[in-house]
Amino acid sequence: MLRESILNRLKDLRLEGMRSAYDETLAVGHKRGDTAEKLLLTLLEAEVTERSARSMRYRLTQARFPIQKELEHFDFTAAQVEEGRIRRLYDGDFTQSHTNVIFVGGSGTGKTHLSIAIGMELLRQKKKVRFCGAVDLVNLLEQEKLSGKEDEQQSSYAASTA
Repeated sequence: MLRESILNRLKDLRLEGMRSAYDETLAVGHKRGDTAEKLLLTLLEAEVTERSARSMRYRLTQARFPIQKELEHFDFTAAQVEEGRIRRLYDGDFTQSHTNVIFVGGSGTGKTHLSIAIGMELLRQKKKVRFCGAVDLVNLLEQEKLSGKEDEQQSSYAASTA
């Protein structure tokens, strides 16, 4: 009865991380003889972990990557790309100065891979990212222009590419 009341209160408060970890935390904590403070801390840590994972899933969905790519899987020896410059972009410092980054090159040169890899790192830094290929962006801006919302959309994409 007490367990159900606690689980219901956790649900009411939307503390899903604590709720899902409750039974295991109590079982392990009682076996180890943990104090009430230790049990509470473990439950709070579970909640923080759950919220962080949920936030990352949300930002990943919002980024709209066509596929997930990482920088460690990029072959710098096969591409004509300056690795040092890419590593500096990967740090994400360009977002502080609101600098745009544009990759230009032929098909198969790694533009999408590098864009997604840098975007993934920015997501890990808890920054908002939105992936949009050039063709999709042009089509979207054309649609917005026809509907009379061009200033609104252009400023939105200008901010997201900074």
